[in-house]
Amino acid sequence: MNSFLVVACVFGLCCAVLAQDEELREKRSSSHSSERYRPGGYRPYPFQRPYPYPYFPPYQPQPPNTNALLNLLPFILAQLASTTPAPPPAPAPAPAPAPAPAPAPAPAPAPAPAPAPAPPAHPPHPPPAPGGR
Repeated sequence: MNSFLVVACVFGLCCAVLAQDEELREKRSSSHSSERYRPGGYRPYPFQRPYPYPYFPPYQPQPPNTNALLNLLPFILAQLASTTPAPPPAPAPAPAPAPAPAPAPAPAPAPAPAPAPAPPAHPPHPPPAPGGR
């Protein structure tokens, strides 16, 4: 805020000096003297212009601006920019949570245990006797 106030004051001062120079230049200028009323003077044709219409005044380059404050303004602004601390960088956003793993497919139901073999309804035959019947 202080740096803004300093820059605003310097800029306002420069503009005020330039405006004052402009007013003095207009007062010293002789281009307007022919249009001013001179006391005691007589113009036979007050509506007639002393120059042909349209009038293009000769090009007069402006004198170089010698206002020291205006010349130093870029350096002052650069100095203010370099001394103003940069705002701290924004904190990095938290990493997105890892997506929840897809639910594992339900395990296939275990096959039912095979039923135990049923006991035979009749006893097994004895093995045949050797040698015949």
